[in-house]
Amino acid sequence: MHYKVDNTKLKEVFNIAGKVLMAEVNLNKKGKSRGVGVVQYEHPVKAVQASSMLNNQILHGRKLTVRMDRVEHKLEGPSNLPEGLRGLGMDLGPGGTQIIDVSRNLPSAEAATGLAGLQELQQD
Repeated sequence: MHYKVDNTKLKEVFNIAGKVLMAEVNLNKKGKSRGVGVVQYEHPVKAVQASSMLNNQILHGRKLTVRMDRVEHKLEGPSNLPEGLRGLGMDLGPGGTQIIDVSRNLPSAEAATGLAGLQELQQD
């Protein structure tokens, strides 16, 4: 991203996709932007939405590259992966944990209602 983007601007831009808990531009030893930042959302689905909405968009004349943070996913206990599969990427829950009850983890009851309506439309 452009070097003149600060924490405030980063949060302003990424708030378009959902409630931002933290937005921080990485700085070098001299306190200047490295052109990279980290944004943390209230809900992981919003991070996916931000990636979809903002990746490859132009901010102050420079293209944004937006991706989910790299988190190593460690399986607990014996591996139940299908034969030939060596590992898994991160899930969409907080900190890359698995979302078990999707309807309970939706951002709002309105979103759940909207999803139910969408499913009904698809069945017709």
